Amino acid sequence: MIQVGVWRLEVLWPLAGFTPPPDANDAALVVLARAPGISALLTADAESNVLTRLRLQHVDVLKVSHHGSADFGLADVLRRLTPTSAVISVGSGNTYGHPVPSTLETLAQASVRVERTDRSGSVTAMGGPNGVTLYTEHAN
Repeated sequence: MIQVGVWRLEVLWPLAGFTPPPDANDAALVVLARAPGISALLTADAESNVLTRLRLQHVDVLKVSHHGSADFGLADVLRRLTPTSAVISVGSGNTYGHPVPSTLETLAQASVRVERTDRSGSVTAMGGPNGVTLYTEHAN
């Protein structure tokens, strides 16, 4: 556990004694961040094949894994996390086609509000007495 100001950060992955796998994405750092009025799961490029191994609990905000690439286990992860909001960090016009339609559809089916950096610019999540609010700086 690391305390930074009001934030409490807990590294969930990789676990102690972890041996790096052939796919570097499976070694991505997964952090649970909590502050008064807000919690977020920061997943980097770790997708559901990593996340399903973890003891997941409700978070307010999910940073969607791997720029919103296809992740067939995302629906199960969302059922466990029950986030109200998600942020997809993705570049505009990327050649990978991220985020993919199936990921956006899965998030919509779970009634998760989505902000994408390619459309909204930078995204800031703030907790307050009425829940979490996402603020965006719209990209040009």
